Amino acid sequence: MDCRDVTEFILSMDNSEDLPTEVEQHLCGCPRCSREFEQLARAVGSLRIESVDLADPALTERVMLAVRSETPGVDAAPADEQPTSLRNWIIVGTIILGGLFGLRFSDVMNWLRHSFGPAIDVAMSLILGLFLTGYICMLVASNLGRVLRVFRLR
Repeated sequence: MDCRDVTEFILSMDNSEDLPTEVEQHLCGCPRCSREFEQLARAVGSLRIESVDLADPALTERVMLAVRSETPGVDAAPADEQPTSLRNWIIVGTIILGGLFGLRFSDVMNWLRHSFGPAIDVAMSLILGLFLTGYICMLVASNLGRVLRVFRLR
């Protein structure tokens, strides 16, 4: 075997395979291929890591606590409390409602009524209703602990 054949074989072999005798003979007689094989063996050996005990139940909590402590603006608070305050949700909801009521009397809505007829009011009401329902669902889901306490379910 020549150097090229040996190099191709070594690069294509599995880590658990034994070297054939012809490759071993070439490595014993060729210092360049022997040196490259040793470097490759060290590189592959350094990639092996010790197995992590994935059955550790506290591992996830420790990792998440470390992430929360490293993330600016996010306290290591319990998972059921969100960093967005209820006041911010209400302010944004008020702005959305104001926009919905203002849209009804806007020039854009008048143009849509003129272009598509009065049926556009029904379509816009459905679309905006779905949007508002989604917003309320996100509000309740992100503050579920508070909602359950209000209804004394928790």
